[in-house]
Amino acid sequence: MTPGATRAQGSYWSELSGIYRIITTINAVTTYYQQPQGTVLIVCDGEATLTKSMNQWTSNPLDKQFDIIHAIKAGIRQTKITWKSKHIKGHQEQVALLLCDKARWNDEMDKVAKKHWEHIQTNPDPPINSLLGKPWELWLDDKKVSTTVKSQLLEHTCGQAAQNYWSNKTRFNGMDTKSIDWTAIHKVVTGMTIKQRWWTTKFVTRFCMTGQRMHQWGKRETATCPHCKHETETMVHILQCLHPGVQTISDSCIKDL
Repeated sequence: MTPGATRAQGSYWSELSGIYRIITTINAVTTYYQQPQGTVLIVCDGEATLTKSMNQWTSNPLDKQFDIIHAIKAGIRQTKITWKSKHIKGHQEQVALLLCDKARWNDEMDKVAKKHWEHIQTNPDPPINSLLGKPWELWLDDKKVSTTVKSQLLEHTCGQAAQNYWSNKTRFNGMDTKSIDWTAIHKVVTGMTIKQRWWTTKFVTRFCMTGQRMHQWGKRETATCPHCKHETETMVHILQCLHPGVQTISDSCIKDL
């Protein structure tokens, strides 16, 4: 069973969990029967999963799912078993008539996993099992954090405080911050270049070099729009300025989008 909340599940997390269960089971069997030696081959269609969990390097706390990767490596170190891994392409039955045993077993396991996933969609989150060999556990709001630790810690410690700060600055115009799709905003921002992020941050916090700001900073004698001579050039005014030259530039930029 893959630990963690349903919202944290994914193919990478499930594959790591499968490898962890294999190693834990083999270790228990070899200990019970006092057969500490042998060779085990783990086959998986997730190349990144095998690379992160089965290599000889020390686990990196910055890796996603660091806790289970660390537990896997701890399980490997506990025995004298020789552990080997092999990457195999997934879903081969869709393109090949004859499959080797490993490819066939992999496809069969995928089908079983999908059926199980469909089943748990209509059920509450499964109980969260503890991981042997894990370095630590992180819980936020009674939920175990199993991925994106840095961003979730930042959101938990600073997210509401930041929203309250900008609400007090009337940046949300009375809108409930819970109604804002922060996930969509994050997706857009991470797709920007660094210069685009700088400009967007200045724009939404109203710190661009508008006539109003330049006048406040003592860089201009007035806050007047240099194009249409409107009394105050603000960020909103720049978007709505009716001067022909501004309209031409605005239309060209929109067309490039």
